[in-house]
Amino acid sequence: MFKTLFTVVVLLTSVLSPLKAQHSINTEKSQVTFKIKNMKFKTVEGSFTNMTGTVDYNNGQLSLIDACISANTVNTESKKRDKHLKNEDFFDVSTFPDICFEASDIKKQDDKFIANGKLTLHGVTKDVQIPITIENNTLNGTLHINRLDYKLGESTGTFMVGNEVDLTIICTF
Repeated sequence: MFKTLFTVVVLLTSVLSPLKAQHSINTEKSQVTFKIKNMKFKTVEGSFTNMTGTVDYNNGQLSLIDACISANTVNTESKKRDKHLKNEDFFDVSTFPDICFEASDIKKQDDKFIANGKLTLHGVTKDVQIPITIENNTLNGTLHINRLDYKLGESTGTFMVGNEVDLTIICTF
């Protein structure tokens, strides 16, 4: 009896496991880029790397996104600015090392997906909606946030650093 039960479990596992297509995020090929106004007329561009997590994409269906990126990897190509962004005024990377997104609901809409979920940044969690396309095992999404909603750089005001941040997500799995 035990042998039969064991055989059934092994067969079910081998048949069902290919149906679940959870993929680890390719840390080296994934990144988040951003754009934000500086002094109302200049745009500062930057990026974050070292993305980790899981994506479940199988047979054209996206059912899971659970990803974090290291806030300490912020790069604007200015060492002085990057150092300032990492301190308590902005990302406070020693207290809040990761920026994370966890999808709670993903729906297919035409040739893209709409991922609803929670974005946690600087210790603040907010509901966001990210439109996503997928091509060649790469998820591409865009998101527009207000940095003040996440208590980023509240003491800097809005002249030196704009409020609105445009994010582009490139997540390879």
